[in-house]
Amino acid sequence: DSVFADDEERVALEGHRAGLYVRVRLEDVPRSFFDERDPARPIILGGLLPHECTPPSLLTARVRRHRWHVKILKARDPIVFS
Repeated sequence: DSVFADDEERVALEGHRAGLYVRVRLEDVPRSFFDERDPARPIILGGLLPHECTPPSLLTARVRRHRWHVKILKARDPIVFS
């Protein structure tokens, strides 16, 4: 059914499928980020495509609990995106 020879070829052309966990390696992060970071709060990474950055834009997202994060988000809990 797949047009790709293997999963590595598909990932190279399309990227990872939604819902998968990936390991992200950060380089050149300022030391102050780690000094001031609360390890109990998760880091959420994301991005937009170029056409999604032009105003006005609406972004639909789903936030799920990670198995390592013990606190469950409630409906009115603030979430900060930058």
